[in-house]
Amino acid sequence: MSAFFWGYMPAQIIGGYLSDKYGGEVILGIAAIVWSLLTLAVPFITVSPILFFSPTVIIFAARMCTGLSQGL
Repeated sequence: MSAFFWGYMPAQIIGGYLSDKYGGEVILGIAAIVWSLLTLAVPFITVSPILFFSPTVIIFAARMCTGLSQGL
């Protein structure tokens, strides 16, 4: 759960800037697609190590990116 919040916290500032620049609808749409794909990928990530990283590290990174996309 903490990995999610490490991504979520800085996303507030990034999301505000990107929403001002490109519009909230565009950023929300892209963020929704990203967090949906990451959530869908989590069960498949646990199957085997990817590029010498353990599944735990990969899941931590995926949850951090999910928090980043949901924070946008």
